[in-house]
Amino acid sequence: MFTTFANRIAFTFLIFPLLSACGQSAKITADKTPRPVKVQYVERQTNTSIESLPARLEPIKQADVAFRVPGTIASINVREGQSVSKGQSLMSLDPHDFQVQVEEYEARLIDAKAQLTQAISEQNRLLQAAQDDAIARVDIDRAKTGVERASASVEVVEKRLTIMQDALRYSQLKAPYDALVAQIKVEPFESILPSMGVIKLHGLQGYQVTFDASESLVKQLNIGMITSVEFGQTNHIEATIVEISHSPNMLSQTYQVVAELAQQPEHGVAGQSVRILLNLPTQTNNQMLVASSAVKGDSMGQYVMIATPPKALLVPVKVHGYRKGKVSITGNVKPGDMVITVGSQFINDGDNIGEILVQNDKVVL
Repeated sequence: MFTTFANRIAFTFLIFPLLSACGQSAKITADKTPRPVKVQYVERQTNTSIESLPARLEPIKQADVAFRVPGTIASINVREGQSVSKGQSLMSLDPHDFQVQVEEYEARLIDAKAQLTQAISEQNRLLQAAQDDAIARVDIDRAKTGVERASASVEVVEKRLTIMQDALRYSQLKAPYDALVAQIKVEPFESILPSMGVIKLHGLQGYQVTFDASESLVKQLNIGMITSVEFGQTNHIEATIVEISHSPNMLSQTYQVVAELAQQPEHGVAGQSVRILLNLPTQTNNQMLVASSAVKGDSMGQYVMIATPPKALLVPVKVHGYRKGKVSITGNVKPGDMVITVGSQFINDGDNIGEILVQNDKVVL
């Protein structure tokens, strides 16, 4: 037993120097390799307000259809509320006067052509006589002029006949496109003038929203802005601004704005009163939005780490609340700064940084 105990003591004294030697030769060094970080860009916080304005439904396509010629209404071939197809007859004027004029110019055309034939025959006779030196040159020139005048007369009468034929055709008013008859403005046997609207048509493409905007408001609007149209308290349809008038109404001094509906209302009617809701930006403040993971804190306060390649910069900030899933802060940060969202806990102020990952993009220093 004594021998065994002695052996243990000897082994202990033997191994101790070896362990001491190993401890002296091993050196522990910190990893100074720049760490990769993930960042997001700082955004400026903006406040918005909702502006509610009266608006109205209007057909996307509408027209006050008129005759192109004067006359007396002979027949009305449609009723209000009726659907009509392109080319369908809507109204007719009394065609008697137009028919008489067509017949008159048809007769004049026959006479003009007869005179042209006679003038050509006279010219040919004189040209034949000229070959035998039996006619003066001046008579030949007169015959040539006669042919030219007769030919021009035929052309003029043909043009006038075309005008009269068109007038007869225009005595029938036809639908320019598929539509709904919204209003009939005249009665049978009533005299009308050209360009006087007699029927209002609403196209079948659906409705759009129009509203009037003041000068100060229209400056905040732009083509493509998304809005919302309120049909009652619970029914809202998204709309997009597609037209903004640049000329104000002479009486109200407002500008007309047109918005296109994302979908058509179930029971919409032309002229229906609705309200349009505009989400307008208000005055910008100095608060910035950053990801919640970017804000750190300790006993000294709160801060963020800004990536300023090749180093990281610690910036003290003040937190004001949460907005749209992000933290609202103020401090020495500005829009476009790269705030570190992942990896800041391993980095001190002024440390070098490695790869910068910006969302799905990678920036390698």
